[in-house]
Amino acid sequence: MNAVSSGLILIFVAGSGKSVLTAMAIDYVCDKHEELGNAKPTRFAFHFFKSNQEHKNLKRRDIVSRLLKLLASARPLPSKVQEFYEERSESTPPKYEELVDLLCSCAIDSSAFVFFDAFDEATTDQRKATSDLIRKLVNCDVRVFLTSQPQFTPRVQEISEFRELKVVANAGDLETYIAHELRPEWPQLPEEEYTALQRKLIIESGGMYYVPKILR
Repeated sequence: MNAVSSGLILIFVAGSGKSVLTAMAIDYVCDKHEELGNAKPTRFAFHFFKSNQEHKNLKRRDIVSRLLKLLASARPLPSKVQEFYEERSESTPPKYEELVDLLCSCAIDSSAFVFFDAFDEATTDQRKATSDLIRKLVNCDVRVFLTSQPQFTPRVQEISEFRELKVVANAGDLETYIAHELRPEWPQLPEEEYTALQRKLIIESGGMYYVPKILR
């Protein structure tokens, strides 16, 4: 997610660690973005889609309101947001289109990042609204990070033009992962049995991969 790309879409099967990677990406933006030499303030917002009823009931306005609240929470308050709320009546809630415009305005004097996780768990209406929203955000220089499962690739492909890369774990990657993450859990396992299990896991994984799509 640099000055050239508008965002990153990560597609892989359930249980592959997409949500963990999303959390890591958020931490990276928070901790490292200013260190990379960007003089602008950094703002970020995120939305994790979930399949429970509470999240299914969320409308597009609810999601955008939450994102705007998070983006605007970093100081100083975005000038456009401040002007908007100073000039309007408190009794009149802002329209959805106005909220989207305010969301985009956060990128005028800041580096703005929006993270969406588990696009596949969104409802049909939420997926459509989110696709439309992402198109608007990337056109306003807001950097977008989204994760999803493969079955919703057609919907993802409608969002924007992108460059696709396939990131495949080779045998060495998997050996390293197993040695660091799984081997400590089996301290009593004889070396011969561990080696056989490691080999089976590598073969059965079939070359696990992510399919990142870099938005133009």
